[in-house]
Amino acid sequence: MFDFSSKILDFGKKNIIINRNISLDEGLECFLLISSSDLTLADNVLNKILDLIIDKIGKEDSYSDFSLALQNINSFLKQWNKDLEKELKINIIIGLLDENTFLFSEIGKVSCYLIKNNNELLEVTDKKYNKKQFGFISSGELSEGEIIVMGTHKLLNYLSNSDFLDGARLDTLEAFNENIVDILNSEIIEKNLGITSIKYKSNGVLNNKSSKFLFIKEFFIKLLDNNFSKKIIASYFVLKDKISKKSKTIKNIIFILGIIISFFLLYSIILNIVGNNSYMEKKVEYTKDLEKAKSYVVVASENINNPDLFNLNINNAEKIIETIKKEKLFLNDLNKMKDDISILKKQFNGVEIFEENSNNKVFVGEIPGAVKILKKDKKLYVIGKNGVYLLDQENLKMQPYIFEKLDIDEEYFIDATVLVSDIILLTNKSKIVKFNKGYFNFVDVKGQKVWQNSKNIESYGRNIYLLGQENNQIYKHSKSGARFNSALNYLKDEDVKNIGNIRSIAIDGGIYILKNDLSMLKFFASPKYRIEKLILNKLPKNYNVEVDNNIEIKTRANLNYVYMLLNNKIFIFKPNRKVYNDVKSLMYLGQIEGKSYKIIDFYPSHDGEIIVLNESGLYKLNFDVDEDDKIILR
Repeated sequence: MFDFSSKILDFGKKNIIINRNISLDEGLECFLLISSSDLTLADNVLNKILDLIIDKIGKEDSYSDFSLALQNINSFLKQWNKDLEKELKINIIIGLLDENTFLFSEIGKVSCYLIKNNNELLEVTDKKYNKKQFGFISSGELSEGEIIVMGTHKLLNYLSNSDFLDGARLDTLEAFNENIVDILNSEIIEKNLGITSIKYKSNGVLNNKSSKFLFIKEFFIKLLDNNFSKKIIASYFVLKDKISKKSKTIKNIIFILGIIISFFLLYSIILNIVGNNSYMEKKVEYTKDLEKAKSYVVVASENINNPDLFNLNINNAEKIIETIKKEKLFLNDLNKMKDDISILKKQFNGVEIFEENSNNKVFVGEIPGAVKILKKDKKLYVIGKNGVYLLDQENLKMQPYIFEKLDIDEEYFIDATVLVSDIILLTNKSKIVKFNKGYFNFVDVKGQKVWQNSKNIESYGRNIYLLGQENNQIYKHSKSGARFNSALNYLKDEDVKNIGNIRSIAIDGGIYILKNDLSMLKFFASPKYRIEKLILNKLPKNYNVEVDNNIEIKTRANLNYVYMLLNNKIFIFKPNRKVYNDVKSLMYLGQIEGKSYKIIDFYPSHDGEIIVLNESGLYKLNFDVDEDDKIILR
């Protein structure tokens, strides 16, 4: 059962609107909206659609029938486009309501929204694409009172969420649609509009109880219809014949014992029947739920580009999985489904899996205490806790250089950077060490007894920048001969207080600041002191701290992207401007994770090539960014 209301808003524009509601079968309805400035095309498409759905889509397999109809409509449109030799300008949305399951597919700039009972509005059409052909079928189950709204244009361009949600509280669906029309009539809209609204109403709960008496009857037939039971029955008659020859007292004793045994036997049988019946009913019930969860996963896989619809179906599937898991049923199926969901979530979040193999290996072998990877003069260096390891690229071996003056038990290297021809290392005791041509030296700082307590070191030009351990100040030290000048506090005291804990910094001319909550700032000391709060766009759901260590942001003046090591994954962002001091926002492009090993560190050789450090050695990965701004491994 459903309520239905459809409106056409004629603003005197060139496009024609066609709306239809066709009853295909009992409990199976079709809803159609077409918008086109080509009247001939609209009429022909309407006739073709009606020809392909009437008597062609049935309740037995409405999804497959609908899919076949859409393929045929696509073929028709493709041929029409070929004959016309120009791009078709048409918007179409076709919806099916099969009992409480709503299926739809669309072409062009149409929209479809779901108003849920929890006062939530979801846009279930793809927000990004202007489809030229019918693609995936989106589907989901409607609950009592939920409303579907379809439009021949993007309705949220003119309506707010509250316009939908407030209207949904009105008494009738007709009043809801009238309210929407009134609001749209006050807007400046460049096209005539068609709107169709559907409100699902359940027709009572069907009672599909199977006959328990039939189950009991079948149980007894199965119990008696076997050789073992027949032997027991035969033995009973032999025993009965022997007992009949005994005395009356013995007969009474045997009779009483027989009653007691029969009682316990009957009690056991009844318990078995009830237990089996309950188990079978539960299994039948949860089999339907299992199939429902699988269908949610399928719909989610078809709507990876639609965040609202993807998350809705994944959440529904996960709720059902947890419910079935508590009953300890279908555990293998549930594990397989959870694996599928995990893969889908990675695809949804733009996760690319990097597989270590012989084709991309740079060096295979353990590097003791590896914490950092650097490149200097086209040579790769791995920083260990007590030394530096240089890769011999000809022999694919690591040449170790151990700094003997470190107290191995108490002092070790935690970070490093390249400054001109030197590698500058930072220890956990905030000492600075220079490494060059196989030799280590402690480095002094002018005008200070000791270096500041620091947790991060970066370089730019002939300067090093230290990130304070306690106060999150950024200290600049310029090189002066073999030593460094005393610290220049880069941040104002009030900014240090306002920014709070800083996890990492990276420099490309300005200084990227990664805050504790993973938000980002960009700091400029000159020509004018300023701090810009960066907008992070299209962030994935897993952009949060799962592993609270080894979180670092990376970039350089010769890189177009900003990279981040987070949760042993590489996150890649694209600045909105290539000029470093014009950057206002970063757009998330994707992330890369190792298949077999967690990523310890990485070095972007250039945009498109990254050297990865993990427990098994060094590997090179290459990536491209496609036209949709997504990361693709090569």
